[in-house]
Amino acid sequence: MTLGTCWPEDRLTTSDANPLGVTALYTSQAWIRGGLGEATLFDTRAGRAVYHAITAIYGLARWLRPGMAPIQAGLVHRHLMIDHLLDRLVAGPAPGQAPGQTPGQAPGQAPGQAPGQVPGQAPGQTPGQTPGQAPGQAPGQEPGQAPGQTPGQAPGQMPGQVPGQAPGQTPGQAPGQAPGQMPGQVPGQAPGQVSGQELGQVLELAAGLSARGARYSAGGRPYTEVDLPPVMKAKQRLLSRSPRGREIAARPNLRRVAGDVTQVDLGALLDPSLGAFVIAEGLHMYLDVAAQRRLWRGIAEGLGRGAGGAFVFDHFRRAPSQRPGPVSSAVVQTMRAWQRRIGFRPDHRSHKALVRDLGAAGFDRVETFRSRDVARRWALPRADEHTDVVLFLAHRQGSPR
Repeated sequence: MTLGTCWPEDRLTTSDANPLGVTALYTSQAWIRGGLGEATLFDTRAGRAVYHAITAIYGLARWLRPGMAPIQAGLVHRHLMIDHLLDRLVAGPAPGQAPGQTPGQAPGQAPGQAPGQVPGQAPGQTPGQTPGQAPGQAPGQEPGQAPGQTPGQAPGQMPGQVPGQAPGQTPGQAPGQAPGQMPGQVPGQAPGQVSGQELGQVLELAAGLSARGARYSAGGRPYTEVDLPPVMKAKQRLLSRSPRGREIAARPNLRRVAGDVTQVDLGALLDPSLGAFVIAEGLHMYLDVAAQRRLWRGIAEGLGRGAGGAFVFDHFRRAPSQRPGPVSSAVVQTMRAWQRRIGFRPDHRSHKALVRDLGAAGFDRVETFRSRDVARRWALPRADEHTDVVLFLAHRQGSPR
């Protein structure tokens, strides 16, 4: 029985849900418990049952293998990391954000003003600092001279540092490459920093029960969701349960397209006059390498025919096997058998290999972001939990107009 024919409002039973539906149900419950906006629109009794069952199994696995990443926190981090990139790149204020206000900027805070900075005070200037005195400059210190700097020593140069070598730069590290910089990261760009590109529409592939479209279509920006017909039908039925859901479903700028993302002409779904932000969250683990490359070529071609844009996705790479005990091994093998049943396709490519494949598919440049690098900087909840989410952000220039 397919998901679309067995989902009468919230009376879906766990036994009725097909394997792909089980993962969608669990993920939606993780988002609800993570406090994501509008996620409760897709709450179901079956989802709660699936969540508790999988949480119990995974809790046993983590008890036996403490090094396993927390799955619920990982799903929330992945979703919010994509939201963070969307806020940075899509034109127009995010819901609840005043025009011109940057993400994370407090109400009434001037553009570029640091939190707690006194109005009229230069960025980085401390209270009582005299005009013309550089931030952090001690009284009597020569302009441009770092604290403790000896005569003839270049500004910022550490004792024993080789001339021309950046502070903290290790031997063999490329010039301009930040320590710990990941493959594909723009030179000189700090981990977690997003390069600027303003986009005006969003296309979410395999949207499932994601409530992102409900949140980000509130300001009138074009937002298109694509998923299989049974999933789109189920989503519509869940939205129809409440006045809030019906209001969201009726928005003219929120479009739901029923189709297989590996077969739909994605470029035809885009407005060629607007840059596009394309999202594929939790999709690639169901596609083999050949299918991923075909999808990337289709997205790159679609963006290239229009005004260009960016494509973000997460990569699930199976870690090398450890040597668990017999009980731990049985639990892990059970989980992997379940993953195979629902169609997970292990991908053993390195991040460098993915960046090369994205370039071969037609993307101009690629950035990578890891949750462990950005969790605190991007103010992710439960930032102390060490998830291992990796996002790839691939950029494609559009055709000249």
